Amino acid sequence: MAKGPGGDLARRLGALCEQKDDVESAIRWYQHAVDLTGASDAGLIRKVSDLKMRGAESEIAAHEEFLARHKKKDALHAQKTEELLAAKRKHAGIVIEETRKGLERNPADLQLRFELGEHLVSAQQFREGVPELQRARQNANARLKAMNLLGVCYRELGMLDLATKQFQNAAKEILTMDATKKEIVYNLGIVYEKMGEREKSLNCMKQIYEADYGYKDVAERVESSYQQGKDRA
Repeated sequence: MAKGPGGDLARRLGALCEQKDDVESAIRWYQHAVDLTGASDAGLIRKVSDLKMRGAESEIAAHEEFLARHKKKDALHAQKTEELLAAKRKHAGIVIEETRKGLERNPADLQLRFELGEHLVSAQQFREGVPELQRARQNANARLKAMNLLGVCYRELGMLDLATKQFQNAAKEILTMDATKKEIVYNLGIVYEKMGEREKSLNCMKQIYEADYGYKDVAERVESSYQQGKDRA
C-alpha cells in the first residue's frame, strides 16, 4: 500500500480512473503515487507497468480493427498502417523497459535475459539482442530458442558464417523434427540461400517437407525445385 496521505490519495485517484477505463490518467496518478513513495511499493510499480501494456495493446487492437474494415489502399489506410507500426514499436519499448528493470533487480535471472533478447529481436534491435542471447544460452530451458534467435541476429547483421554455425549447432541438439527444430532448420536454409548455397538451402527445406508439408512456404520451395528440374530437362 502507498504510504502517506499524498501517495494514498494518488493511488485512490488512479484506481478511480482505472475503473472509468481512463488508462492514461490512471497511469499518471499511479506513477505519481510511485514517486511519492520513493518507488518502494512493488504493487504500484507493477500496476503502472500493466496499465502501460494495456494501453499499448488497446491502441494496437484499435488500429488493427480499423485496417480490417478499411481495406482501400488510400492515404488514410497508409496513415493508420504507420500508426499501427508506431503503436507496436511503443509496445515493444514498454516490454523491453520492464524486462530490463526486472534484470536490474535480478541480473542472474537467465530466463529474463532470454526474454529481453527475444523482445529485442521482435523490435529488430538485433545488435542489442546479441549479448543478452549469448548469456541466455546458459539457461537449459531456453538454450535452443536462444541459439535460434542469436542466429537470427547474426543473419540480420550480415554475419552469415556466424549465423550458419549457430543454426547448425542448435539443429544438432534436437533429434526429432519438432516445432523448434523446424524453425531452426528453416532459418538455416534461408542463410544458405543468402550465401548462394542453393542445394544446401533446398536440403534444409526438404528435411522440413518430409515432416510437415504445410510449414511456411516449404512446399512451394521444394516442389518448384522439381518443376525447374523438369523444365531444364
